[in-house]
Amino acid sequence: MPARPDFPTPQMFAAERELDADIEIGLARARELQSTLDENAKEEAEREAAEAQVEPQLMTSDQLQSLVSRHAMTPEWRTVIDRIDRGQTSWDHVLTSLRSATADQEVSAAFQSLASVAPPTPEELHEFGIGPDPAANDDTADAPTPGSPRS
Repeated sequence: MPARPDFPTPQMFAAERELDADIEIGLARARELQSTLDENAKEEAEREAAEAQVEPQLMTSDQLQSLVSRHAMTPEWRTVIDRIDRGQTSWDHVLTSLRSATADQEVSAAFQSLASVAPPTPEELHEFGIGPDPAANDDTADAPTPGSPRS
């Protein structure tokens, strides 16, 4: 009968140490990944909180007048502007009546007619005093347009 080897053998001890080292490496990587995920979640929560605190900018009556007269003059707006010109209403009243849901039929129709007008470009919005200057935020101004020839 052959002699039974001693258990555990030196090879078994070496294999166990190697497995323990691999487990430690895996755990360290898992901790790093969890830390990265936690940081990303925290940054996202902070970003969402910051976005939630940004108050929407309400259009002023001057901005509305500029938008309508320079970009969105529909027949419905012509009717409202005629009333403004006759002193029957004002741009302020038109805007506040919409916000308070007390706009009359002609004013409501004028606002609804904006759906038939192509939206202004960011450049036009800036010209009307409504939006930021798109050129100030344009990091791609020097980049070629896809499909355009390169210089």
